[in-house]
Amino acid sequence: MKNIKQRILLVFILSGCSCMHAMEISRQLIREKIKALLIKKPEKKIKIPRLFIENEYILTQQKRGHSQRWFPAVYYKIMPKLLLGISVPIFIKRELDCVSSQGIGDMFLESTQYWYRKKTGDWTRRFLTTFDVKLPTGSTSETPALGTGAADLKITVEGSVFSENFFTYAIWGGIARGELFGVRVGNELFYRFFFGPKFNRGSNGWSTIYLLELGGIFGGKTKINRIPQAGTGETNVLLGPSVYAFKDNRSLSIEALGSVFKRGNNPTTFILVVNYTVTF
Repeated sequence: MKNIKQRILLVFILSGCSCMHAMEISRQLIREKIKALLIKKPEKKIKIPRLFIENEYILTQQKRGHSQRWFPAVYYKIMPKLLLGISVPIFIKRELDCVSSQGIGDMFLESTQYWYRKKTGDWTRRFLTTFDVKLPTGSTSETPALGTGAADLKITVEGSVFSENFFTYAIWGGIARGELFGVRVGNELFYRFFFGPKFNRGSNGWSTIYLLELGGIFGGKTKINRIPQAGTGETNVLLGPSVYAFKDNRSLSIEALGSVFKRGNNPTTFILVVNYTVTF
């Protein structure tokens, strides 16, 4: 009976696990809007707004289907250098092999801690870490699945160097997946690197950053009772441009990433992200 339950669960989870790998790359896009709002002036002290309200649309195209998600999120500053947040993805449509589903995905509880910020001449350096817990609020009984069915822990290290006219950013991180009925979606390592010019406020009051982005994920194989399953896991490298514009307490961005190297059963081929953020 236990093996039957594992196999049934695997069918639902594997139908969506490749999408979950793609989600982790696109989730990192959200954090960049927060950073963009904080670099209006390279000051010595970190000045973080009290409240962030984000609305994000994410289109993920894969070899065997696609997904469209609305990603509302709220972040609140509880300490001078610490943000806590919550976000719940809502699948407008999740399609795989001509079968679609919709509904609420897995919830994220997030924290961002700023550790270091230093200005040397015209350049400012910054270092921070983030800790996320993903709760299994997405249904695994849908086809394709809207969640992984287990809690995950994500740790991310982020560093940046920027001036009034140039911006670089690097992210490294990993995800430890939870287990459900002996089924564990593969753990994951990811990275992202950004660089590009920053244009200061024009006559309309908006500042703009144009970036070239390189990102990748290394997803491990799904295991049943610790046995790796053939055809699972994903390795992907994505490349593309992005534009960030911000004015006072508002931020708007558009990002597009295409796969330049991919391997897996259902690899991601393209990601489009549109984000609008307001701070208070």
